[in-house]
Parts: sequence; structure tokens; C-alpha cells
Amino acid sequence: MASSSATASPDGLQYTIITKVLRQLNLSYLLPQFISHALDDSVIAYVTDQHLRDEIGIGQLGVRLKLLRAIATETASISEP
Repeated sequence: MASSSATASPDGLQYTIITKVLRQLNLSYLLPQFISHALDDSVIAYVTDQHLRDEIGIGQLGVRLKLLRAIATETASISEP
């Protein structure tokens, strides 16, 4: 999916979905953590609460739940015809 707001890292991976989700939730400062763990568009739908807590370092349950819901909504809307 090409997008004018697509975010690519130096390794060429696309971070369009998580960039959009983080912007919507006013959490853009977390983008470097997602990039450093290579959580790009091809795998972002498989991120779990445990990943967000243990790997990304998000301690607040409410923030993790909002992120998971927004990621699920965004990935579902992309996969729908």
C-alpha cells in the first residue's frame, strides 16, 4: 500500500500503520521503539499486550489496550476489500 504518509526506515521496512495509529493516539514519540524492533506493516497485526509491555516498554495498561484496539482497527480496514 503506497501512501504519502508512509514511513520507511533505513532498512527499507514500511511503518505506515503504526505511524498512523501512534499519531491518532498522540503517541508518536513511541515510533523509534517500533522501528528498533522491526515491527513494520507486515507484522504489526501480530503485536500482543506482552510485546508492548516487555519489548516496547509501555507500562500503562490503558495505553496498551488503546494501541491494540487501534492497530486491530487499522489492519482490518486495510485488509477489507
